[in-house]
Amino acid sequence: GKNVEIIFASSDQNEEQFKGYLNEMPWKAIPFGAAERSKVGTHYGVAGIPSLIVIDKSSGASLEANTRGLVANEGPGCLDTLIALYK
Repeated sequence: GKNVEIIFASSDQNEEQFKGYLNEMPWKAIPFGAAERSKVGTHYGVAGIPSLIVIDKSSGASLEANTRGLVANEGPGCLDTLIALYK
């Protein structure tokens, strides 16, 4: 497998909603009250939810803005191909 980390950046309106979704997910999250929570969506141009964006760990650059669309159309195996392209 690839070394990939998924971080949940919520757009929930209240902490109960945030905790409800987070309890269903096995990954890390930006805390509900953190300022970075809204900055992430703005920085990466998130226009709808849910969104999935592949980000280069060292530069912070978006490698693929429409990862959700790729996964929906091609299946989760496309992530391996996408990650390999940027190594």
